[in-house]
Amino acid sequence: MQEKTEKKSIFFERISQIIDFYRIKNVKSFACDYLGYESSQKINRLKGENTSPSYEILNDISNKFENINPEWLLTGRGEMLRQTTTELEQPKPSDDGYKEKYFEVLEKYTAALEEIKDFQKKLVGDPEDAAMVAAAG
Repeated sequence: MQEKTEKKSIFFERISQIIDFYRIKNVKSFACDYLGYESSQKINRLKGENTSPSYEILNDISNKFENINPEWLLTGRGEMLRQTTTELEQPKPSDDGYKEKYFEVLEKYTAALEEIKDFQKKLVGDPEDAAMVAAAG
């Protein structure tokens, strides 16, 4: 009886090395937080034995992880990191979702301030009107 074992693709092993090197939490975080994908499906499909990455995936990884040697990423030849004299900069997760949430909260905050001003006018009267009366008096 022959036992079936699932082999990971050689390319996916290189992705795993990048994830380990940059101490990224997992494949999902790598795909969603760093590459900006909606899910990790594009990366997870590369686990299969005879799979190869699309140009889009190669381009996205090369653009986000500028210190990764593109030849190593594509072929496995050479060193993982580019030979550089500058200090390595660790990529950061995409912040698109955070910007959206920030503006959403900002809109709610602005609306709440307007409600407070309206309520204050009802209770005390318009502060601008009071200032004008005091200046005229």
